[in-house]
Amino acid sequence: MGTKCKKCGQYEAEEDPTTGTVVCTNCGAISEENQIVSSIQFTENAGGSSIIGTFHSADGLNNSVNHIGSRNHREVTLRKAKESICRLCAELRLPKQHEDEAYNYYRLALNKSFTRGRRAEQVYASCVYLSCRLNPRQNELMLLDFSQVLKVNVYILGKTFLKLSQELNITPHMLDPVFYIHRFAHQLGFGDSGTKNKEVMETSNRIVQRMNRDWMTEGRRPAGICGAAFVIAARMHGFRCNIEDITKVFKIGPNTIRKRLHEFGATPSAKLTIDEFNRIDLESEFDPPSFIKAQEEAAKKFDNEEIDRQVTEAEALIPEIDQAMTEDQKKGAKRKRRPKKASGDAEEVPSDPELQM
Repeated sequence: MGTKCKKCGQYEAEEDPTTGTVVCTNCGAISEENQIVSSIQFTENAGGSSIIGTFHSADGLNNSVNHIGSRNHREVTLRKAKESICRLCAELRLPKQHEDEAYNYYRLALNKSFTRGRRAEQVYASCVYLSCRLNPRQNELMLLDFSQVLKVNVYILGKTFLKLSQELNITPHMLDPVFYIHRFAHQLGFGDSGTKNKEVMETSNRIVQRMNRDWMTEGRRPAGICGAAFVIAARMHGFRCNIEDITKVFKIGPNTIRKRLHEFGATPSAKLTIDEFNRIDLESEFDPPSFIKAQEEAAKKFDNEEIDRQVTEAEALIPEIDQAMTEDQKKGAKRKRRPKKASGDAEEVPSDPELQM
């Protein structure tokens, strides 16, 4: 008994394995065509034997056996991308899951012509990093690790990654600096077994969580946040940890750490003692640093505007002051021009004959 026909409902449909179609012998309707089968069949012709149909591999790439001498450029590009992505994941010690996800992202990027005008290794790294960003709990890799492996500028690689995520309409998860505490602790030497080292890690984790609650981690690189947290935690537990030592491990500038320390110093948590910081969890949230900076700039702008207004008013009074000074000078000149009486022109006093001697 054949399969059921979708049009007439009779069980007269038969499958033709040579063409991969299902035809109903009752009504002649073609129910299915171009079916993918697991068997391989050959046919004889004047040029020799050839495969019937088209081979489709598990990775979606067609075999070039049917097209000897005319290899598809897209297939070559995808195979090269697959090998390069697998090699990059092996160097970064990533599981198989990231290889498959990064390869699928590359295929989408290739369909959107995203690879044109861009270096292939940057696109490979962006696809792998996108897979890591969508699964942040499974790894502790940063974009800086990809740039060190590929010997590419991290800012150029980051620009390619951002454009790739926008082109694919994928929003990566926000980076949580807490995930990188354990990694940076091992690089700084605090990952060894010991009570003090464990306390430094716990304090750093607590500081990062407090920074996250105070809106300090929004839009900031996790290296700067973790670097400032380790500087504070190490000094709280009596370790000598300079900013220069942090910059060598975290690959960031010293001004970045100083800015994070200055921002944390303005929060209420920085005004607590060490015991209070370890025991008390402040429920209130502090204003974001960008909001505070905007307020300071607005206040500074208001002060400048007030100063400019006062200067404008003073400049408007200058002509009046000059006019008043000119009038005073004229009045003084008139006083000087009045004739003075001579000393010999004294008024004659009438003589009294009785007073004459």
